[in-house]
Amino acid sequence: MIRSMKDQGLSISEISGRLGISKTTVRKYLKSGKVPQYHRDPAGSMIDQHNLSAVRIYEELRKKGFKGLYSLVKQYR
Repeated sequence: MIRSMKDQGLSISEISGRLGISKTTVRKYLKSGKVPQYHRDPAGSMIDQHNLSAVRIYEELRKKGFKGLYSLVKQYR
């Protein structure tokens, strides 16, 4: 699609605006001929980031604004 738009005489700015993608992405595609692939690793939950007991995790989460119940943390752990 990007290649055909460019072949029709559209500028990179016009293509970018019509597709809602950055001009950099349009340029990358035109240069390589392939659509750039992006991968993002999931961040995980706040509980996954700790190697502690459920009580300690609950205390730490409360300090960070966690409003859930201890039983949820214990069940998850």
